[in-house]
Amino acid sequence: GAFNVTAGGTGGSITSSAVITMLGGSPATGAASPLAGGNGGGILFNVTNTSGTVTLAAGSSILLDGGSSNGVALAGAGGSVTINTFDQAISVSGSLLARGGSGLAGGTGGIGGQVLANSDNNNDGLGGSITLQTSASIDVSGGAGTLAGGPARNTGMALGFAVNFEAEGGANPSADAGGE
Repeated sequence: GAFNVTAGGTGGSITSSAVITMLGGSPATGAASPLAGGNGGGILFNVTNTSGTVTLAAGSSILLDGGSSNGVALAGAGGSVTINTFDQAISVSGSLLARGGSGLAGGTGGIGGQVLANSDNNNDGLGGSITLQTSASIDVSGGAGTLAGGPARNTGMALGFAVNFEAEGGANPSADAGGE
């Protein structure tokens, strides 16, 4: 499933201290195997005006884990959190969890999820600050498996980065990513 929160072009910001859970489905105990797990959900916090910010306040919790599998099947992938602004600040104080599901009884763990924060979503090179507060936590690990564990995302995969904070030039990492 998907959950989208938008502050439109005429103004507004997004502030959340909510607990949001969108887990991938798992086969019932005793179900015939092999059955794959479902993928975790996707959340988009999208500000489409030039004055709005996004704040995920202390106590906020987003849980988007993939579902487990049974038998020789692939567990569900972790979900995705995307946070966009037009040149304004993004602040994260809560927990963002989007882990791959567990591959049970001979299965393979699911691919880890993804967290993307882009404060230059209008691509003008003037992105706002992106702050991961000391109270925040992010876990986008691949899931455990009895056959094999699921991978976390990385730059070498077509699936992109596991965590990318981009304050200039859009959601794709710049050539000097990590040095910003």
